[in-house]
Amino acid sequence: MATGKKSHKSKKKKMTKNPNSNTSQGRSAKEIDVIQRNAAVLSSLNALKSSLPGILGVDVSASRVSSDLSVDPVYVSHYTANDQPQNCSDALVLMKQGADIINGTATKFSLVSKASIEDSAGLSEDLRRGAEHICTGFMIICSDSKATDVIDKSLSSGCDLPLRRYLFKAVSQILGSVVELVRVYACDDYDVGGITEKDNNVSAKLTGVVWSACDSFTKQCPMNNRAAYRRGLFRYAGDCNETLEEFTEMIDCGIREEKEVSKADNETDGGTSGEDSNSGDGGGDESLWDAFCNGDEEFLYSSKEIPIARAAIGLIKCSRGAINVALTSMDAAGMATGGSSGLLITPSALYVMAADIGCKITDLGSLLYPPLDVSKRQGDDNENCALMDALKLQHDALLSFLSVVICDEGRTDLSFTLPEASHDLAKRLRETTKIRFEEGMEG
Repeated sequence: MATGKKSHKSKKKKMTKNPNSNTSQGRSAKEIDVIQRNAAVLSSLNALKSSLPGILGVDVSASRVSSDLSVDPVYVSHYTANDQPQNCSDALVLMKQGADIINGTATKFSLVSKASIEDSAGLSEDLRRGAEHICTGFMIICSDSKATDVIDKSLSSGCDLPLRRYLFKAVSQILGSVVELVRVYACDDYDVGGITEKDNNVSAKLTGVVWSACDSFTKQCPMNNRAAYRRGLFRYAGDCNETLEEFTEMIDCGIREEKEVSKADNETDGGTSGEDSNSGDGGGDESLWDAFCNGDEEFLYSSKEIPIARAAIGLIKCSRGAINVALTSMDAAGMATGGSSGLLITPSALYVMAADIGCKITDLGSLLYPPLDVSKRQGDDNENCALMDALKLQHDALLSFLSVVICDEGRTDLSFTLPEASHDLAKRLRETTKIRFEEGMEG
């Protein structure tokens, strides 16, 4: 009997050794509960992030701005922050509140979870709440994708696509950073990699990314149509300046001497080129790059290429001037509205046309590296080479934009007065564009 009692007591002691029979890897029930809650929050955050492109309603992967003005535009109801409808202002305030919640909670979540994940219960839900605030506001901003969809104009945010795209980018960065932070503490083996150790700063780095994303939204992201228009056009103007600086310097370096290769020389080396001779040691590409950076003569323009390059540079200068005219024209049109949404179609259309000019600068610049390829493309019925096509596209885009701004061909659809200096500049740019294009085609 004594033996039986001892055995019974031993068995009882063994059964009560671990009171939390539902634990995993020796964790307490509270730890498991917090980890599971974090995992649920992570799933919700991923779902919110995945929904953003659908909320925006346009192709976010498109690298170009469509210049097809026949496409139904979005309904634009304001130009500056002073003209914003109440629902737009409220939506932006809600988004900022969400960013502030995330910014403040991220630090607590990171520090408390690292010290004791049991004590971080509820903090991941606060991060989700901030994300929901942001996404709700963004949904209000993008509630109408086209002007024809808006039945009650008072319910529209009136934000044009450039502003929506900037907000989309900022929101995506915030949600992406929060997802990565929560992911660290949303699995059973979160502490296996030593993330809870004092000298491990992974969690701190992820928190810093969250801060940066929130600050970028609240302090740098455009919050009205005018700011978005100007941000986009300044970026294109910067591309113009960089392209002009690069190729102007290349022209100033002088002219490449064209060496004629005799038939005897060609037979001596077996008809092989310098590039082929370097292919064996694998250093050909590196030597070519060094030669390019050092301004080697091989990367200068020839006497026949110089006129074409100068004409192209002239068109890029005209493009930069056109962007400056666009900035002035959009302000003249936007400020003249007095809150009338009908006139706001003009700055929206001007932005699309100016952005199209800016996009084409990159294509033109990529074709200007010497030696210029002015040969006809194989299998193409077009009589022009790629460079000539790019010059023509830039020429056509410039004239289309400048003809709208100048508006001197009997048209009366320009609903604002352009400053005299900008009007004169637009006229000069139109004439210069024609001259530079003719020079390029003759070259």
